[in-house]
Amino acid sequence: MDARSDAPCPPPREPSRPRVPTPPNACDTHCHVFGPASRFPYADDRSYTPPDAPLGKYLHLLDTLGCDRGALVQGSAHGHDNSAMLDALAREPKRLRAVAVAGLDLRRDLRAIWMGARTPPAGAARDLLNHIATSR
Repeated sequence: MDARSDAPCPPPREPSRPRVPTPPNACDTHCHVFGPASRFPYADDRSYTPPDAPLGKYLHLLDTLGCDRGALVQGSAHGHDNSAMLDALAREPKRLRAVAVAGLDLRRDLRAIWMGARTPPAGAARDLLNHIATSR
């Protein structure tokens, strides 16, 4: 394991409810499930080590934000082992789907990006995205 793989990521913040209710049938379109590492180990050649963020935490996030559905994306910390994501999909087949993205250029429609400690709480982020989507 190289030195970079030991670099821990900060734990996610507790999600907050958005001020404006999320519309019915809303779908969160990008999330990862990580671990638990004791069951779904991380790849030896990973560039970061996330805290465990299993299915239960993601479902709590969806419920807090008012999203009925969610789309999972394979997290690179698990490398090519899709077991954590496939387990989550098998446990919530009506609520979750997986996303595979190849050759897609999202930059032309990207309006906001958050990185590291500047990431706003989930509810505030949802409020900002709602404002951006309705202010065209």
